[in-house]
Amino acid sequence: MEIFVGADYKGFEKKQKILGFLAKKDYNVNDLGAYDSSENDYNDPAIAVSKMVRKNRDARGILICDSAHGMTMQANRFKGIRAAHCDTVESAKLAREHDDANVLCLSA
Repeated sequence: MEIFVGADYKGFEKKQKILGFLAKKDYNVNDLGAYDSSENDYNDPAIAVSKMVRKNRDARGILICDSAHGMTMQANRFKGIRAAHCDTVESAKLAREHDDANVLCLSA
């Protein structure tokens, strides 16, 4: 499975941890920014991840920002993207199983 990951400056550290975790799994992982903790616009990574997930129906996305609200709203602007802000494993499972979510949005 291909996974596209993006974050703003507030989510940069959590994104690095997630990338490290996913590197140990059998996934094709793509980091779409931010590439350091000074990049502060959530829009660019949200747009980049959404466009890549939309191109590949089997791909998934993970977006991280301070509250996860901005990333969720930005991602859901794209046709074919079903972004869900989840704060528990159960809510993530339900978003995927019941709502066919393809982008997971996390708060920093």
